[in-house]
Amino acid sequence: MLSTFGGIPGKREPYGFRSEGINGIVCTVVNPSQAVIEIELPVKAFSKIRVIYADGGFIPSLNNNLLKLGPEQMAVVGFDGYAHEKYGLGIDGSIKIPRSIEKMDVLFKETGKNIITGQINPIPGKNIRILFQQFGDDGLPRRSWGGAPPDGKKMNELLKILVSQVGEQVPLNIQYDKMLWCGLSWGAAEINPSSLPAGIPIKIQCSSAEKDQLNLKAEVFALAY
Repeated sequence: MLSTFGGIPGKREPYGFRSEGINGIVCTVVNPSQAVIEIELPVKAFSKIRVIYADGGFIPSLNNNLLKLGPEQMAVVGFDGYAHEKYGLGIDGSIKIPRSIEKMDVLFKETGKNIITGQINPIPGKNIRILFQQFGDDGLPRRSWGGAPPDGKKMNELLKILVSQVGEQVPLNIQYDKMLWCGLSWGAAEINPSSLPAGIPIKIQCSSAEKDQLNLKAEVFALAY
């Protein structure tokens, strides 16, 4: 028997899937937020419990049926028979979930049509994560689409994130530089602290190539792996 639990992913609320079998229960849980969270698993009576899979980096923890997850992390929890070692799926080391994260106080101002700009002081030793979204007049996310391969545009050419320090462009780690049939309403980038000399502010500019006037929003986080 399969059921869902938790909140709504689009509202950054943790959610999951509960599967019940002859040997016990398995819960698959996702934290879509940019914060460390705790979620109560919908299992009240059990004799054993164990995390049988997790994304790498942040180490999930259990306190009875309360599961703690890192930002954007997924984990699978087995109860009773499914808590046995033979059901262990391990840790996915190809995924690195931050061990700590904090939202930075950044004021973004409109500096042109569909352009917003902000400035921050980097925290020594911390990675910087930038999340950028665009919304229409109705308050709903607006997807951009650059066409299909081979002549289409990549999403990072339509939804741009540019970072500079004393006039020099800062290298970004991005993963949305793809041509996507469904388009995107957001962009995301990270900056390695080794790319940023300490004590010098950085300028962040987010822009959309859409012709309609849109509402752009951005958030910045400091994190450590």
